[in-house]
Amino acid sequence: MIIALTAGYVCDRPGSRLKVLIPLSLLLAGIISLAAVPAILSGWDIPAMLEIMKSKRLFLLLAAVSFLCIGAGLAETLSLQPGGGRTWGRVSSVFLLACAGIYLAVHTRVHPEAARQVMILHMGIGIPLAVAAAVRIVESIWTSKPLRLAWLALLIVASIQLLTYREPDKAFAPRTVTMYQIGN
Repeated sequence: MIIALTAGYVCDRPGSRLKVLIPLSLLLAGIISLAAVPAILSGWDIPAMLEIMKSKRLFLLLAAVSFLCIGAGLAETLSLQPGGGRTWGRVSSVFLLACAGIYLAVHTRVHPEAARQVMILHMGIGIPLAVAAAVRIVESIWTSKPLRLAWLALLIVASIQLLTYREPDKAFAPRTVTMYQIGN
């Protein structure tokens, strides 16, 4: 949310010092979400967290999204350097696009009873984030205020979806697997 609001403010003030909030907010989001993984999975019990991650590899995606946010933050930091703006801004957008891809694909890895609900919720995050990243890439080629504002609006939508998201209860419930022997 900080990214979108800062981008909106900086949109008309390119020389503003507040533009450092964009990479800082991405870095903080990645670091906080990475630090939250052990708290969410095991109440800060690292050996238990590692055991959970071994048995349910889907949770590795939490760390992947965190690292992608950190990568986007580092790319945004480099985009503030003289001469690095457009290229590193595009790299940051590619990291955000990868995050969106994870959100759009993760519903295939949850419990079948919750997959539809998870898909709908994750599409509400992934689609605005993917379109925002694509708009940002286009905006880096053809600079225009409407594209910048569209990027801002899409980031706000994705941020609100992320802030209000709650995982459905059955998403990670145990599954029953039936195996049949074919042939002799």
